[in-house]
Amino acid sequence: MTALLFPPATVSAAGDALWVVSDGARLQAEPTAVSATVARLPLDAKLTRLSAADKWYEARTADGETGWIYRGKVSDTKPGSDSAELDDLLGDLGESDILLAAADTSRSVRGFMDDRESERAAPIPEPYRSALDRVLTFYVSEADVDAFLKEGGIGEYAP
Repeated sequence: MTALLFPPATVSAAGDALWVVSDGARLQAEPTAVSATVARLPLDAKLTRLSAADKWYEARTADGETGWIYRGKVSDTKPGSDSAELDDLLGDLGESDILLAAADTSRSVRGFMDDRESERAAPIPEPYRSALDRVLTFYVSEADVDAFLKEGGIGEYAP
């Protein structure tokens, strides 16, 4: 017998509350990433789910704007709750390993930085310190990330 694991963020019924988990997430006119943007939503914005279509939720903002949001950009768990923190750790396992890998990498770098600044940490060899310092200077704009996702057919641009 095969058991399927569905993270809590993927289970939601009409009328349920959703919270934006991606800063600057777009509320779209249609359930497609290339449709007109109705609104840009801040992190932790509360939405009301109206319906679902494939990988998209139709939702209404507190201001009454209605549109579609990619389900990887929202959670049905209020930020700050214990289960929300678990969802953040697990990522959206039903969609892509990319979110989980990115989160793990981010936590690893933060942990490394914390250790680097700790008096208890062993000295970090110079080649590793220099490499990390170079990585930390990189910046990727939102437009570049969006173009990458679109070109690769990833996330909300997936067929």
